[in-house]
Amino acid sequence: MNSNSNSTTRYRGFLSYSHADRKFARKLHHYLENFKVPINLVGTPSSHGVVPEKLGTFFMDREELPSAPDLSTAIGQAITGSDFLIVLCSPYSALSEYVNQEVLEFKRMGRADHILCIITEDVAPTADPIKDCFCPALKFELDEQGELSDRPSEPIAADARPNGDGYKGARLKLVAGLLGVGFDGLKQRELQRSNRRLLGIAGASLIGMAFTVGLSMIALDARDKAQRHQEEADKLIGFMLGDLRSRLDEVGRLDILDSVVDKTISYFQNLPPDELNARTRVQRSAAFTQLGQVKDTKGNAAEAKELYQAAYEELDELCGVLEETTDQACLYELGQVQFWLGNGYFLSADSNTALEYLADYTETSQRLVDLYPKNTDYLLELAMSYSNLAVLHNDMGNTQTAFEHTAKAIAIGEQLHRVEPTHQEAALSLANAYCWSGKHRFRDLQFDAALGDYERCLAITDSGLEQNPKSAVWLDEQMIANRELGVIYESLGEDELSDHHYRSAVEKGSQLIEIEPENHFWQEDLAIIRLLLTDSYFRRGDHQLAAQLRDENSSVIIAELNRDPASQGWAYIQLRNDYLTLRLNEKNQALEENISAVNRLLQRGRALELNLPGDRAPQFSLVEILITAARLQTGVPNPVLASQHFNEALRLLDTPHLEALSMRKLTLDARLHAVMGTETTQNRALQALRSAGYAGYKHLE
Repeated sequence: MNSNSNSTTRYRGFLSYSHADRKFARKLHHYLENFKVPINLVGTPSSHGVVPEKLGTFFMDREELPSAPDLSTAIGQAITGSDFLIVLCSPYSALSEYVNQEVLEFKRMGRADHILCIITEDVAPTADPIKDCFCPALKFELDEQGELSDRPSEPIAADARPNGDGYKGARLKLVAGLLGVGFDGLKQRELQRSNRRLLGIAGASLIGMAFTVGLSMIALDARDKAQRHQEEADKLIGFMLGDLRSRLDEVGRLDILDSVVDKTISYFQNLPPDELNARTRVQRSAAFTQLGQVKDTKGNAAEAKELYQAAYEELDELCGVLEETTDQACLYELGQVQFWLGNGYFLSADSNTALEYLADYTETSQRLVDLYPKNTDYLLELAMSYSNLAVLHNDMGNTQTAFEHTAKAIAIGEQLHRVEPTHQEAALSLANAYCWSGKHRFRDLQFDAALGDYERCLAITDSGLEQNPKSAVWLDEQMIANRELGVIYESLGEDELSDHHYRSAVEKGSQLIEIEPENHFWQEDLAIIRLLLTDSYFRRGDHQLAAQLRDENSSVIIAELNRDPASQGWAYIQLRNDYLTLRLNEKNQALEENISAVNRLLQRGRALELNLPGDRAPQFSLVEILITAARLQTGVPNPVLASQHFNEALRLLDTPHLEALSMRKLTLDARLHAVMGTETTQNRALQALRSAGYAGYKHLE
């Protein structure tokens, strides 16, 4: 039946439940009737017709029919006039004759495919849904006479229990069923790398929501009754840290959350000490973490770190105290802030401290999985914790360890993908793991294997973008995959394919900036892609296109450094851009002018390498500049200085943590020894590259 085409339908759904589950029913009823369908889904076709703006109305209470002369008839009419039957499954409803009869009636109307089940959150974690929570009419199919047969039915149920989907996940599964869209079109969760979300929600409406919440928070302080005060606060805080946070993240507009989280923190600070219980302290810490993320996206790393640290200290203490009760909210929030602290130290090149926090994040995630093994969110946390450790170990030069962590992330991702093939977050986690696996394989000169991993990543992102064309997280993941494929195909001498992927990466990056112009992570990503494409055009001799891209980058770099003059990331990007400028201008300038320009670059490159110890990117860039400096000084100008530049570059390439970074190191080795005429070493590097299939010989000086 097309649920949108029946003009006589009064209800979108009929809630069938036991009186004992009334509290859960009311909560779910409120959520369904107030659910706002993501704007990018409205008007699109689904298995139930065209997706509407709202779900509609839902029949819940028999008390809604007080004047009916025949209550059973009125209820029957409500059932008949409902597109869906939503069964709240629990040990109480399993024994309810009312629930059983309502399911039977719906099945007899030929609507068995429009019965949606949800296991209530209070059901014991050890309970078997089929045995303990399903009424007979759910467990068995009907025979030809419309009576229950002995043929078992296999109803699919969302599981609101903490060890299942969780309440949030379960209600979204329910909405997906009501709309006839994939669960992947709705399910959201905080994603660690740069943490952007999936569904398009109108920004203006969210601003209005934020404003309303802010006013409500202020009003709360004036309430006199503690109980009422606490209940309302919990609702608002839950909305703000949950639904509002997710919806703002979906469209890359965490900036809107800034003032709202500020008001929340102010609210917590003004609470009387006797109201600051464990739950409230967890909420306060979550608010600190979220405000830290807002500061991070705005480039305020120092302020973000202070907020993360405050959250961590509180949660670490609380989770220790609550260990015996295994408080999952505390553990979950502890894991989040452990990630963000680790990420902050990673970005500031403090790898050892970053490793401590990210290892703790993995431990916390594993503990949650051990406690709630069927909870998809916690499995995803574990998968992403391994991916994060892989990134860090790769940066530290622990390449084998990095690959092992990536393999663990892929294994969990594949497991989740098999169980829930339409689960968007699981797919995203798997795509990210494949991207990192490809990076490891490319580094180790396994070109074909690397291409396979990146193509798997790209296939997953293509599917994600088909469902959500404006999804920030899918655009971000596809940008990364296309960037790396551009690098690989350039190495293989496939210039046309390389161009295609670089351009695709630029396109995706530009779309992300349109979504959130102030997101400085995306600005950096896009600038680096432009650098790669500029370098590619230069090496192929297309200096005009190279200069155009260089100029595009220059204006962005200047703006970003004016905003944050101390940014080492943008200092690196500027150094790379200026180096490419030198190479583009080299043939049109006098030798003395080129030497003067390269010496200025050397000064900046050495300073940057000192400021970011252990960071391979500025290290490799300095080597490139030294190669050019050595070439310019070779022969007449100053062969001694050329030799000094050569030795400095050689020393940098011999740094222990670069030993396994074969691909980049070998190409620089070949270029360096080509300039200095040390053919034996050059040939050794070239032979290793040839054996792997490298075809970029024309790009080696």
